[in-house]
Amino acid sequence: MFNAVRMDIYRLIHTKSAYVILVIAMALAIAMSGMTALVRSMATESIVETTDDVTMVSESDSEIADEYDTASAESSNGPTATVGLEMDESDMSDEVPTIADMVESDIAGLDLALLLAIFTVLFSTADLNSGYIKSVGGQVKCRGVLLFSKMIALSVFTFVAMALDVIVQCIATPLFLHGAEFGDAADLFKMLGSQYVVTLLFVYFVMAMAIIIKNNVISMIIAVCMCTGIFTLIFSGINILIEKIGVKNFDINDYLIVNQISELDLSASAKTVGGAFAVAAVWAVVSLIAVYGVFKRRDI
Repeated sequence: MFNAVRMDIYRLIHTKSAYVILVIAMALAIAMSGMTALVRSMATESIVETTDDVTMVSESDSEIADEYDTASAESSNGPTATVGLEMDESDMSDEVPTIADMVESDIAGLDLALLLAIFTVLFSTADLNSGYIKSVGGQVKCRGVLLFSKMIALSVFTFVAMALDVIVQCIATPLFLHGAEFGDAADLFKMLGSQYVVTLLFVYFVMAMAIIIKNNVISMIIAVCMCTGIFTLIFSGINILIEKIGVKNFDINDYLIVNQISELDLSASAKTVGGAFAVAAVWAVVSLIAVYGVFKRRDI
């Protein structure tokens, strides 16, 4: 078993697509910080222009307002009205997103999960389409070892991808968003721990699916649809049909593994984390049992 794990780690290190995926992940993290800074800058400029327009309108209407001074004085005890826009300071917060917020956007936003799913499909089926798996398969007593070694390699890659995202955001966020702080470290590491577990279970599911289907195109399409919300739209239509049958308060989307990733933000409660673990574990366990049964009987 140790040799199988060592060979898959070696294969991971020498896989070019792994580095391509990591570079894309880092580029997306930087782009996320840059776009956030750009949107905040545009919003600030828009607010300034709107405030100037309100000031100009208020000044031009000052003479008209003077004509109603007497009437206003008589009704001073009644309801009042303002000319132009009434700004709520609570909606004008200048709070800068923290590094923790940006990491949350990358991971809970499924950007990283999408890239991990694509790599998982490529990595899990690469040896199935070559003579590598045949030479190794004949040297192990149980083919489950080969699946376990893939899981270890994918666990390492998932950890590296998440760690790089945090490192990149620690550099990019203060660079683009001046004054950005780290945020609550306890909440961040709690989120990273729970996200790592659920995302890893999702990766295991994708691995099992790719091996069972044994078609990169179909497997990748399914993974992309899961991470981009296409399945959520489809299941929302099914939910409507289920509700018409008479089943109330049931939503299939609550049991999708990718939706559990989205739920695990910085403020996720223990109940939310536990529910996400349970749903993700069911998906992963069922898929791994299925792939083991197929892998054991299939001619590799």
